[in-house]
Amino acid sequence: MRVYKTATAALMLLLNGGGVADAFSAKLAKRYAAIHRTKSLTKSENRFGSGATTSEGRDSKDHQSSSTELEASTSESEVAEADSQHQEDTKEEAPTVKASIDATHVFVASTSGATRVVADTSVTSTSPTATKPTPTVLSCWKDLLGMTRPSNFMGVVIFHLLGTYLATAASNTGDLSFVSTLLKPSMCVVLVVLLLTSSTSMLVNDYYDARLGVDATKAHAKPLVTGQVPMAVAKQALNYLYAVTLLGAVIVPGIPARMSVVVGLMLTFWYTKHLKPITWLKNVVCACLIAFAPLTSGSAAIALQRGATVISPNAIMQVATLPASLIRCVSMLFFGFLGREIMMDINDTEDDRLHRVRTVPVKYGRRFASGVALASTSIMSVLVLIGPILGGINWRRLIFAVLGAGAMMKRVVDVVRTEGHDKDIVNKAIEEGHLTMMLLLASFI
Repeated sequence: MRVYKTATAALMLLLNGGGVADAFSAKLAKRYAAIHRTKSLTKSENRFGSGATTSEGRDSKDHQSSSTELEASTSESEVAEADSQHQEDTKEEAPTVKASIDATHVFVASTSGATRVVADTSVTSTSPTATKPTPTVLSCWKDLLGMTRPSNFMGVVIFHLLGTYLATAASNTGDLSFVSTLLKPSMCVVLVVLLLTSSTSMLVNDYYDARLGVDATKAHAKPLVTGQVPMAVAKQALNYLYAVTLLGAVIVPGIPARMSVVVGLMLTFWYTKHLKPITWLKNVVCACLIAFAPLTSGSAAIALQRGATVISPNAIMQVATLPASLIRCVSMLFFGFLGREIMMDINDTEDDRLHRVRTVPVKYGRRFASGVALASTSIMSVLVLIGPILGGINWRRLIFAVLGAGAMMKRVVDVVRTEGHDKDIVNKAIEEGHLTMMLLLASFI
């Protein structure tokens, strides 16, 4: 009976976990109670017949043995009946419960008149749980593409076109025109390399910001912060981008253009991890990366115009012979975006101070930073205006220069008046800077 009781407990343990198991255990409990009452009556009859004769005692023992065998057979039949009933109930009441008992090993050991049951069971579901696939660069390509800021690609293309135009327009040697130069395979590689450099700078900035926890407190969490893109996947994507960009740099015509690509890649890698915490250097590096775009394209176009090869001993001298208009355009972009970067830091003052990023407004205050932005924008305006005036006034270019420089100066002056404390005014100056920059670039054509 102890074996039956223990086996019942083990069976209940296997079936525990659902309403069907509870119903089945209740039925077993009722049958066990009936068997227990039968056993109690048998023991009572044995006690009353203990003083009878030997033959009566033998008859009583035979009767008790028959009763015990009857109990065992009854118990086994009732357990079998209960098990059959449980299977029917499972089919009728819980058709959605699909579980199978993989292995049940019951070891019965009798020690000191006690029966010990050791059950080793493992229950697995017949419907396998779908395992989540490991994220890869290919599976996360949409989020990775968004992190490269595709909205910046149009600006890169415009800088590439402008740099190529200024180089070909000022060159008096070679027979390559602006359109034919753009269609050269090597110039197409230059454009691809510039786009990859821009993408790499955005992605590596997000990567290190996520590692440092800079973006954790921002309202619009980035994929690296939310976990949509694991850090390992972003790092692998950066490896691919850097490798492809360096391979493309080999095809870029001219040593100056090739050096510009390599230096730009080095700055994108060092920027967030090493250069961003350094005051002033952060803004200077960002402005240089943008100004490098027309410089790279113009240098490559000049190399094609003059027939400079990879091993030409005079290739380095191309840097000193760049057209004045190209140098002025590169300088204008540098000072224009330097002021824009400082204004962006003005709006991020609280967040940068929280993460101990020593930007200009954090270290010197908003008022000083807004004054620096005004000075940088003023230098940009001068560089734009002197172009249409030198060598005879070009009214079309001058109009574009005046409109663009005037609109940008007005917005920066508004920032200075509020000492950088009005975020709406600062944001308006930053957003409208895209339109005014297009007017400034048009003044070079």
